[in-house]
Amino acid sequence: MTGLRIERVLNEDIVITSFKNQKKFVIGKGIGADKRNGDPIDDNEIDKVIDMNDDMAQYEEFLLLVPQKIIRLTEDIIMHAEDYLQTKLSDAVHLQLADHLSFLLNDPPKHVTIQNGLIEEISILYAKEFQVGLWALRSIKERFDRELPEEEAGHIAIFIHSGRWKHEGTDKSVKQVAIIRDLVWKIEKDYKKVLSKDNVAYQHLVTHLNRAIQRTREQSEFNMVDKNMLVMIQEKYQKAYQCAVDMTTHLSEKCGIHFPSSEIGYLTLHIHRAAKA
Repeated sequence: MTGLRIERVLNEDIVITSFKNQKKFVIGKGIGADKRNGDPIDDNEIDKVIDMNDDMAQYEEFLLLVPQKIIRLTEDIIMHAEDYLQTKLSDAVHLQLADHLSFLLNDPPKHVTIQNGLIEEISILYAKEFQVGLWALRSIKERFDRELPEEEAGHIAIFIHSGRWKHEGTDKSVKQVAIIRDLVWKIEKDYKKVLSKDNVAYQHLVTHLNRAIQRTREQSEFNMVDKNMLVMIQEKYQKAYQCAVDMTTHLSEKCGIHFPSSEIGYLTLHIHRAAKA
């Protein structure tokens, strides 16, 4: 994208330009420093070009309100995420994450108690995004001398995940993780024990539930189980099977998510292994 010129400087790190009759934000460290309207934009200074044409005024006002140090932190986190995940994130995540970090790191700091009961599931389902979140916490500590709890890495992971899968918003991502957390609670209630989260069986259970729910939403095919095998599973693992039936009934009645009978067999095996681990 060559030949761009600055139409307006928002701050040292953000300028506005036009490309093919569309307004765009151009982000780069120092890209607006000592620059004037009409100056050319050096391609080597560009970190990100964001197309926000539909809500230009709204986003411009937002970016003017967010401290420059928050914008730089946001862009560094996103650049690290894109490098680590080897994928480009959506344009929207730049503003969503900046808004979140701006509230979180308000000066003077807001005394916010971060509660994220989904942290264990997020760290499993979105493992790579969670690592980005941990990297972000270390960066916040270095730049702002703020020690944030590990749960905040889960919040950041959700933003990164939603930016990675552009069809998913943060609300949808959180809702799916919350559904899985509720299902785990049902298993724990049936077995009258807290499942150990630090083992492969639990990780497989959570991952399997996530993929199964995703399949139903995408209307993808499920793996089939031989009828004789399903009968054997039902007889051998009666408690886990009944738990799986109760869970699928709950999903159907409360969430509108319908699992086929073959999925109950697979789910039974995962429940049994996680409960015995």
